Amino acid sequence: MDQNAASSNGNPTFTYTPLPSGCIRLLRLSPHFDTTARIHCQLFDYPATVQHSAASSHLYEALSYVWGSSEKQHAITVTDERGDFDLPVTANLHAALAHLRNPLLDRMIWVDAVCINQEDNMEKAKQIQRMAEIYSHAARVVVWLGDREAEGGDDSEVLESLRVVASGIPFDPLFLADGKLKEKVVALVNRPWFNRIWVLQEVAAARSVLIKCGSAEVDGFAFCWGLELLSPTLPELRGRGLPPAIALIRGANFRSKQMAISTERFSLNLSPFGELVDRYQACQATVRHDKVFSLLGMSSDDWLPDGLLPNYEQPWEDLLQRLVRYLIGDQVSVETWPDTEMVVVRGVGRILAAISDISFVAGTQVASLTPTKSSGWAGLDGGLPLQAWAKPLQVGDLVCILQGALGPVIVRPHADYFSIVVTCPPFTVENEDLNPEQGLEYNFLLVWDWETEPEISPGKESEFAGWLGRRVPQCLNEEAQALAGKQVRLRDKAFILEDMGEYEQASLAFLEVGNSFQQDLGKENLYTLEAKERIALLHNKMGEADKASAMLQEIMKARKGLQGVGHADTFKSVLHLVAIYHQNNARAWGPVAQVYREGSETRTEEDVISIAESCSAEQVAFLLDWDVQFPITEGVLEAAARNTIYGDEVVELLLARAGKDIDVTERILVAAAGNCRKGEHLLDVLLSRYGGDVPITGEMLVAAAANVGQGEEAVKLLLKRRKGKVRVTSAMLTAAVGNGRYGQSISTQLLERGENDTAVTFEVFMAAWLNWRQGRQAIQVILNPNRTHNSLLKMVHTGALFAFVGSRLSCLVVAGCMAWQLVCYAMLMASWLGNLHSWLNWLNSWFNRATVWSKLPSRAALWVTANMERLENVFGWVGETLIRYQGREKEIVAFILDYLF
Repeated sequence: MDQNAASSNGNPTFTYTPLPSGCIRLLRLSPHFDTTARIHCQLFDYPATVQHSAASSHLYEALSYVWGSSEKQHAITVTDERGDFDLPVTANLHAALAHLRNPLLDRMIWVDAVCINQEDNMEKAKQIQRMAEIYSHAARVVVWLGDREAEGGDDSEVLESLRVVASGIPFDPLFLADGKLKEKVVALVNRPWFNRIWVLQEVAAARSVLIKCGSAEVDGFAFCWGLELLSPTLPELRGRGLPPAIALIRGANFRSKQMAISTERFSLNLSPFGELVDRYQACQATVRHDKVFSLLGMSSDDWLPDGLLPNYEQPWEDLLQRLVRYLIGDQVSVETWPDTEMVVVRGVGRILAAISDISFVAGTQVASLTPTKSSGWAGLDGGLPLQAWAKPLQVGDLVCILQGALGPVIVRPHADYFSIVVTCPPFTVENEDLNPEQGLEYNFLLVWDWETEPEISPGKESEFAGWLGRRVPQCLNEEAQALAGKQVRLRDKAFILEDMGEYEQASLAFLEVGNSFQQDLGKENLYTLEAKERIALLHNKMGEADKASAMLQEIMKARKGLQGVGHADTFKSVLHLVAIYHQNNARAWGPVAQVYREGSETRTEEDVISIAESCSAEQVAFLLDWDVQFPITEGVLEAAARNTIYGDEVVELLLARAGKDIDVTERILVAAAGNCRKGEHLLDVLLSRYGGDVPITGEMLVAAAANVGQGEEAVKLLLKRRKGKVRVTSAMLTAAVGNGRYGQSISTQLLERGENDTAVTFEVFMAAWLNWRQGRQAIQVILNPNRTHNSLLKMVHTGALFAFVGSRLSCLVVAGCMAWQLVCYAMLMASWLGNLHSWLNWLNSWFNRATVWSKLPSRAALWVTANMERLENVFGWVGETLIRYQGREKEIVAFILDYLF
């Protein structure tokens, strides 16, 4: 019988005594020449916190190893004052102690499986919190990789090769060509120790490391440096990278041997706790709790909740929930299960950026972040340097932030949910860095699995879902497995893709959502219409406006049948279609887009008037069909009558839609009469609606007379409709003679139909005089004594009156200048008309009658008559001067008229 078997010698089983406060147990390993002899040892209490011990490391070694299988155990003999006792240990620990035993001297070792009472959870919890301190105080940490694994295997050959490579001695990389040594190196790195999570803290705390494999051993730094030099020649290591423990071992020799004593929780302060979880979550542990507890001693967090401190009494699923809430936030819903290392997190959050590229910058691998359009986040200058995370980042991963979260989370999109890649990336996002108004929030279903995810081919995300279902069938509750829940998540994912600018992928995602709802609820349902509408908008963003508008028209028809024209969803589709029309024809649809914009819920009459005044009949008909708030009022019809491009079409449309609910008023006809392009047609349409019952007013004739585009036809039509004589007012005649295109003809029409007492006032004459195209002809018409009563003589009388008043006020110079200017003005007008001789004769007789000029000799008038030709030249020059100073002349005339009337 094997003398090392647990029950081989009949000793009683060892029982632990309580451990004094502040102490640890150490194992004194007794010497023996024979490695196969039974292992004898002693356990004693050691005050690890004595003050003098803080100056340097302690004279004990700490063993870092893998427990191994507990099925086949071996017994070691523990001796104390009570006698000899048997203590069962695993086969791997037994082999380690056998190879560590010195032939001549006792060896002081700390071994967790022996120095901690594994049956006392309270003691174990306390001692686990001190493990980082224990390993940091040790003079050396011995890493036990195990005994020989293959028949004929020589571990010493592998360790010696690594030592030689690390020493810098030239070697030929081709010595690996035979494959044997290569296989041994890879097999050594694949041993279980490199994948265990507890060993990370143990070597991270070490001040010196010895690698031991069977009887062979090598310094830890040489071991790591040799592996790093050889890894480029080993495809198996080059692809996946070296285990995380390698970097921690290599730094052991450079750590300070001086230890500071602290009454607070001891920690190595390597990294924030969340970063440690992200790096080492895939490492293995015999007890799942240790995947959390083993990282506490390396955490740099100033505070950790009590729920994360070592306590093996709490269920694993509760510990995992507390961890998620600490890392991500307490405003999320968390689901965990007893036998899995998977978490399902539900929460509301925003997408900040997408990883668009991964490249090397100055020897460092960096991920480029492209912020989403709605987040308002500026991103990171220089990108995100990648770390040795358990799940490497990929292009397409997303940076999101959940409500109540302490920082961002990096996730990876899948079919209808996201997997968490990094919970605590090394950057922060402040609320003031985000856009609070435009940021879009989504419902997230996040799956955080600490096991390695399978590689899924692009476009075959369903494989992941199948793997997830096989992995933990109960991981998604009934709500998440329900069809509606999945469809909502698919929809949110599609919105996220759209926010990222991935329009084609987003349209495919919305198509999947629509097909799913259509299959479940039928073709005509609101959820399918919503998905189709998002697809239409995406087509527009991709430059396919025609396809987008056609889809929206079909969607609007469907909504009209399901929800009605006045429903908010239908109106929202109208807004989307108007936006597309405006985008592709801004000039035509600008007025409509100004009124029908996102967020506009009501339209005022002023809004509708602005559309009727400038838009086409097609646009107005579209709005009449789809907007219940598009009234047809007198003001709207008047605005349509002013529409110079589409007025006739829009008016006919509005009259047809309104029926007998609206009357054609004077305001509408006045607007139509003044329309320079459509006036005649508009008047014909409006007047025909009511036959001869519509009175033709002076305001209509004034508007028509001033119409430079269709004034002649409009006046003719209005006069035709009006019976009998027309009282031609000064306003009508002023508008007519001022018409630059039809001044003569309109004036003639009005005066022919007008009454005999039509007066030509100063305003009429000034309007004609200022008409540079038709003024001469218009003046000839209005000064025809057969048609008008001439009042121009009043200007000369005005000049004489001012001369008289000026003489009484001793202002003869001013009065004379004003009188002379008015007389010259009248003469200039007469010269244009060819009646200068008659005007001079009249002036001669008037001078003789005027008492103010009685002292002037009568031969002055004769001189004027004799020098007529010369005066005509002078009057021409004066006329040009008057035109040049036209503004001042108007002021003088206005003052005179105000005085007289």
